[in-house]
Amino acid sequence: MKSTIVSVFLLSILLASCTTGISNGHTGKGAADSTQQDSLKTKKFVKALVPGNDTSLNYIDEKGHKQGHWIITNSTTHLPGYGDRAKVEEGYYKDGKKEGEWTEYNADGSTRSKVIYKDDSLVKK
Repeated sequence: MKSTIVSVFLLSILLASCTTGISNGHTGKGAADSTQQDSLKTKKFVKALVPGNDTSLNYIDEKGHKQGHWIITNSTTHLPGYGDRAKVEEGYYKDGKKEGEWTEYNADGSTRSKVIYKDDSLVKK
């Protein structure tokens, strides 16, 4: 008896979840289209967070070059005294080369220095 009640209960939950999609205008025929539309909305939202920048954080292009805004954490540099997720440096890459102002951080998260790069060469410390 208990197993029948549990089965009916689970079936009703399953049916309710199916009909919710239909009542919201989803018939199931365009599920892939709906997922694509949701994905596009998400991409547009992420791009809107960084005005004038069409790339995401820590982006590597099809040629293997780092592009755009990068945050380097200690999980890749392994500096003593820094936690794995601690920010070590932050700045921009253009075609795999450091470009513009870069901020270097102390282990406690405070700014250690700001430096300027041009074509991956240190210009000003």
